Amino acid sequence: MKGISTILAMILIVIIVVALIGLTYTFAVGLFSTTTGGATQQTTAVTERLQKSGTIVSASCGAAGATRTFKFTIKNTGTLQIKDTEQAVFQDDVKATVTFAALDAGALSNEYTFTNVSKADAGAHSIKLSVPAGEVTYSVTCS
Repeated sequence: MKGISTILAMILIVIIVVALIGLTYTFAVGLFSTTTGGATQQTTAVTERLQKSGTIVSASCGAAGATRTFKFTIKNTGTLQIKDTEQAVFQDDVKATVTFAALDAGALSNEYTFTNVSKADAGAHSIKLSVPAGEVTYSVTCS
């Protein structure tokens, strides 16, 4: 009987060790898949945002007076379409009201127009385009 008790004890110990290893493995796999899933989603979002870049191709300032008209054309320099809601323009850091259209990758926009939202003095003014990849500033001189 002493020999059988030892064998049964060893079998029980092996079963317990195998069960603990299985539980540890299952916990670790679940933990790492949750962590890498979140990182993958964030990486995808950042990559998509960087593929929506644009630049101001040209900008001009209209006639003198209390009200000046600013005209500008933009180009999508990224590889994804920039939606109309993802675009904004600022004159001297004040947001202008412009109705944008979606801009396909590599496409040039129609000319957009807005009246001054900041001071209309003669001299240099900045036109800033904001798209998901960042902002770009273009300097315009009004005479």
